[in-house]
Amino acid sequence: MTTKKKPPTCTSIAFKSTPSNFEKEKSGVKPNTFRKIKGENGRFGLLRRGFVERIRIVNSITGDYFERTITDYTEYDDWAIISWKHPSTIKFSRVRELLKPLLTAADAYFEAYAKGKDEKQKLSDLTVETEKAERKLKDLEKGEQK
Repeated sequence: MTTKKKPPTCTSIAFKSTPSNFEKEKSGVKPNTFRKIKGENGRFGLLRRGFVERIRIVNSITGDYFERTITDYTEYDDWAIISWKHPSTIKFSRVRELLKPLLTAADAYFEAYAKGKDEKQKLSDLTVETEKAERKLKDLEKGEQK
């Protein structure tokens, strides 16, 4: 009986980027890099065979860097296009706005519980607001991914 060996993988692969491109790539405005393949560079071979999961983009002047999960690797003629997933950009102020009714309902429930009045109704209200908040957050996440 023979067992298949898992192909080797490396955590990340690094590429330098000019400061202006680095900022676009880091912010998510440009979630990819376009590279000329010069000869048989080992990095491109690893990418071609799917052995790399993450890309590290390094600012060529400052040395600052960020890492992202690679979502696609495409070659066209002598060019390589490496694309990555940008982290969610949901703004905290938007989340706070969506959760305000939930927090209000929670406060009302705890106040009613402390006084021993209308606990069941306030708990019901809290449950409804929790469900609404969950739906709103899911909708917000979907909107941010478009």
